[in-house]
Amino acid sequence: MNPPKIESKILEQQRSYLLEQARIRIGDSATPEEVSQLADEIFYRYQSSIGRPLFQARQVVQGEFPFIEDYYDNNKEMEKDLGILFTELNTIATYLVDYFNYSQSEKDRILTIVRGVNGAVSDLQMLTEETTPNTVYLKESFTNYDMTDTSLTELENRCMIHTQEGVLTLNRRNAINRSLESRVRSVQGNGIAGTYHLARKVQADSEYENYEMVSTQIPNDKQESLIDGNPDTVFEFEMVNIPESYKQKALYYDVEWAKGSQHNDLLRVKLVVQLPKEETINWINLNPYHSPGSPGTVNVYSIRTSLDGIEYKGLFEDDNFVLNQTVNGTPQSYRAEDLFDGSEDFAKTKFTGQGVWSFPSRKAKYIEFVLEQPNSNSELLGQEAFYRRKRDSQTWTRIRKQEVPSHIVNEKYGVHTVDSDYEIKKVIEAVEGWRYAIGIRDIHIMSFEFAEASEYISKPFEVEDGIKTLQLYANEKVPASYKEVVSESNDWIQYYVSFDDIEWHRISPQHHQPVNDSFPPKYISINDNEANIQSAFSLYKKNITAKDTPKQVRLKIVMKRPEKTTEGEFPLLHTTPLVEEFALKILTRQKGV
Repeated sequence: MNPPKIESKILEQQRSYLLEQARIRIGDSATPEEVSQLADEIFYRYQSSIGRPLFQARQVVQGEFPFIEDYYDNNKEMEKDLGILFTELNTIATYLVDYFNYSQSEKDRILTIVRGVNGAVSDLQMLTEETTPNTVYLKESFTNYDMTDTSLTELENRCMIHTQEGVLTLNRRNAINRSLESRVRSVQGNGIAGTYHLARKVQADSEYENYEMVSTQIPNDKQESLIDGNPDTVFEFEMVNIPESYKQKALYYDVEWAKGSQHNDLLRVKLVVQLPKEETINWINLNPYHSPGSPGTVNVYSIRTSLDGIEYKGLFEDDNFVLNQTVNGTPQSYRAEDLFDGSEDFAKTKFTGQGVWSFPSRKAKYIEFVLEQPNSNSELLGQEAFYRRKRDSQTWTRIRKQEVPSHIVNEKYGVHTVDSDYEIKKVIEAVEGWRYAIGIRDIHIMSFEFAEASEYISKPFEVEDGIKTLQLYANEKVPASYKEVVSESNDWIQYYVSFDDIEWHRISPQHHQPVNDSFPPKYISINDNEANIQSAFSLYKKNITAKDTPKQVRLKIVMKRPEKTTEGEFPLLHTTPLVEEFALKILTRQKGV
């Protein structure tokens, strides 16, 4: 995909206008050659001053009456110039939208590559820590569909792969974005909303316009941007400051806005989103925005929900609501020893680093977010400054904004006359300072409904030397409400392997422990010897007899949820187990054996 190209139509429209005016001046009886000759003369005159408007000022001669024809021609050319400019602005606006969409697509493409690289890195970590000869790992992290075989499952019964989060869930039957009809109830913190006081150096013809304020173009201060579902809009919350030495030098500098130490300080904001009424929710996505030069992270201190706006509870444990999770916006890598640790803590799923939280369904009307930014970055900060002098003096004196006449406060930058004695200069003064910023593109508060059962089947993993033994590792999350009956706790996510695409053998991940008498094996061997077979029962082994040594294996995952629950009025159609990664550890046959 190539970036969009912008094509200016100014010259084309100006020539078209000149041709039409030439035809009118000559009349209908003129030949095309006569029209073309006159148009070329006019266009030659335009080309001699390329880049300027069509408008050619026809001035009134002093002492004479103006010609009405000149008046009409002036207005006509100005009207055409304005029309061309508006058309060009529309072209630029379309270009900007296309370029934004292109950049977002490129961002998603790059993030997909990053997720793939992260998966490859964790694969290599596992291999480097493996000391057993002839051992290979076949791993899947669900960041793409490359290893998924959709031909063996029906669409309505197929598990859903969430590539952005890198997880496998039950088939999602319905998705409702509850935040789109919501409102932002409050924004509170130790900073201010927007991009105010940020300045940028610009090229200008006047010495009074060397800087511009970012907030005049992108204020990013609208609370509704948090939940409007539009990726073009952004909400920022900031705390800015300038060096103390500059404050002391700049007499009358208005610095009420200058807060926060450059290091070891903290910007914190509490956002409360109010739904129209009590709704069942089970998934929250917070899409961060990191401005250029910013640290690229934001810390989610806590997320809580409430029915009445007074009593709040945490997403995962009512009283333990502190998450303290860093949102990076990019996939996170894991150490191999942490990847398959058997943890079923939903608060620590691998996609929380991307601002996504899946939690037990609950009724809520208010959702509270507490976000923190402990890191600052250097920024050019500015504000409007006013100076006054006598008209016969060369010395300017800094004055407060309150001393400036209101009509000058709203004037453009430059020198303005107050009266016959004084004049005032309005400029932007800028200095290198620092900024703590929290930016958010969107908050999605979702209500997902899931199928009762779904399947996932992988493509065959090829093993050239043949498979001797096989073990399974999995990183999974099963809702606590599923485990009221302990003997069924291993059955909500079931794993099967097949070496011939015909017979499937159930296998347990290494972190599973027996909870009933029908515990599937953790270790599968192919054509093992008698001594090893005799010890298989005590070690949760299973031996498979095959005519030929298999050189491929598939994995099937069967996921289920309960039909009902004792948690109250919530049907468990709003819940799902998760599989984040799995890995098959295979001991291959030695060559010649």
